[in-house]
Amino acid sequence: MDDDEPAAYEAPAWLWEWVDDSWSTAIYSTVELVTDADGAPVFEGVQWLYLLAPDGTAFRIADLGHDAFATIVDWDPDHRRAWLHLQGFGESWDVAEVALETGVVDTEDFTDGAGPRATVEGGGLSADLLPRDVAADGTRLWAAVSPFGDTGGVAWYEPLAGEWKPSSVNDALFDITQARHARGDDGVHSPGSVSGSGWLSIESERAIYMVADAGGQGAAAPTYVIFDHDLGDDSFIQSAFTPPGSATGCQAQGPVDEEVIVMCWNIDASVPETGWAVDLESGDAVEVPVDLEQTPNHDLGSYTEDVKAQGTQPPNADDWTDLMPAPQLP
Repeated sequence: MDDDEPAAYEAPAWLWEWVDDSWSTAIYSTVELVTDADGAPVFEGVQWLYLLAPDGTAFRIADLGHDAFATIVDWDPDHRRAWLHLQGFGESWDVAEVALETGVVDTEDFTDGAGPRATVEGGGLSADLLPRDVAADGTRLWAAVSPFGDTGGVAWYEPLAGEWKPSSVNDALFDITQARHARGDDGVHSPGSVSGSGWLSIESERAIYMVADAGGQGAAAPTYVIFDHDLGDDSFIQSAFTPPGSATGCQAQGPVDEEVIVMCWNIDASVPETGWAVDLESGDAVEVPVDLEQTPNHDLGSYTEDVKAQGTQPPNADDWTDLMPAPQLP
């Protein structure tokens, strides 16, 4: 470890007899982005995950490497797991689970198939899946929303059972993308990303997904499927949407009452943008004025930040790069 690492011990076998929701997880990191001899950007440094007792005593748990900046997004003391966001260079990122008893870092599918998929090839877990909100019973809502605004589905983690619960909408999104990819609409080199434009509100427990159904990216007159997803009871309705023939792309702007507002455009700007209010129950679409200032909403909540601000922090909290107290169940 680095010479400046706070005092820490190896984790003994009896440690878990004492760990409870008065403990914290923490990261100590010296990782930084530097340039190598050829002027290329590279990461250098050390980075470890720790468990902290209430008095600040630290135990090393897992070597997180130096390929990405790690941030703790959630952890579960009862089932001995922690989850991290790993931000690499540029557009490289991932989400991982750490088994706290063994220190094993899992960047594969730690949801046992419950989480939304990233692509139709390989079916790996979405790298954009992060905890967004917590229900009254402690169940966490995880949602896949990329930095580019794409949405790809949700899942729930139930800490009382230590189990993941899938969403019915994930399979629906996957099936559409899989069929599109099988036809070659994504191009021969595309993995068939399972995502689309969307809108999500934690407060209203509602999500909108709009996924290309046929026509491919940039093709004339693509068609779409729109989902209106109730996050409270995991039910959804869906409807097909065919934009005007001049459109080469469309995205969901969000709901207005029971309708979904969609904006469509032409890739060469030869035709003005058009707005559509789509009734998902009937499939009817009515043209409406376009608000060019409106952008899709992603009200993602502040679950991770709220947990990090709660409870009693250990006396040496400032010694760590990142620190997260245990979530307090109701």
